[in-house]
Amino acid sequence: MLDSFLAQALYRGLKTTLELITISAPLAVVLGISLGLMRVYLPRWPRLLVDGFVDFVRGIPYLLLLFIATYGLTDIGIYLTPIQAAVASLVINSGCYMSEYIKNSVLNLNSLDVLAARSLGFTRRQEIIYVVLPKSIPSSIQPIISETVYLAQNSTLASLVGVYEVYSSMKTYISYSFETLQPFLALTGIFVFISLGLRTVGQMIEKQYKTKR
Repeated sequence: MLDSFLAQALYRGLKTTLELITISAPLAVVLGISLGLMRVYLPRWPRLLVDGFVDFVRGIPYLLLLFIATYGLTDIGIYLTPIQAAVASLVINSGCYMSEYIKNSVLNLNSLDVLAARSLGFTRRQEIIYVVLPKSIPSSIQPIISETVYLAQNSTLASLVGVYEVYSSMKTYISYSFETLQPFLALTGIFVFISLGLRTVGQMIEKQYKTKR
């Protein structure tokens, strides 16, 4: 049984962690889809700029991106709260990785589907909305869910810039009680539960797509 102090610490920290995930994950998916489509459909030079941005973000550790959002942007007059910096860095980091899955799915589409849409007079926007996205997103669901799990795990690093999330709450409890095993087991259980929950949601969405098809 968890003692009352540990339970209270877990509740406070878990509430913030879930808020970080709930806000960041959908925004990361939207950014990932947007970047993925831009990396396919933009003209050459803008596309190269987007590719360069994605490669830059994927080439640096998430922790460095978090520090840039929290401390580095102040040099150019942008001041983010720790929560805002954590959300922004989580969204950008995960969105760039997700864009790779979307880009590859779009490039692997059956060209006949796209040609059929164009022969029917679809505009580029209609082609993307009615053909490209419905055909490419289903194959990207599992990789996107896996990236969302990584997003949830990365949220613990927000404690390093002053966000009181679930890992911070465990550190507070350990400094108070000098116990380590119980809080670490509790923290492990929380993230296993979050991961399983996200994967279950992904399976449900994937099943729904297959049913519609």
